[in-house]
Amino acid sequence: MDKKIVRIVYCQPCGYMPKALDMAQKLLESYGMVYNKKFGVSLEPGDQGIFDVYLDDRLIFSKKEEGRLPEPKEIVEKLK
Repeated sequence: MDKKIVRIVYCQPCGYMPKALDMAQKLLESYGMVYNKKFGVSLEPGDQGIFDVYLDDRLIFSKKEEGRLPEPKEIVEKLK
């Protein structure tokens, strides 16, 4: 089975790096060893207010579309 990648693209100038790091940590904690075998996490700095979460190349959360930052719990639910 191929490992899937959760990619978090965050606005570095906006100061979203701590939120992105917290999100990555919460995802890893939520899934424990199962998560590490099935998923990897990638953080990618961006700009212009972005905070998007992808599963491989599929967008699963967009700050621009939702008008807010995601909660780790809702991202965990979308990965189930």
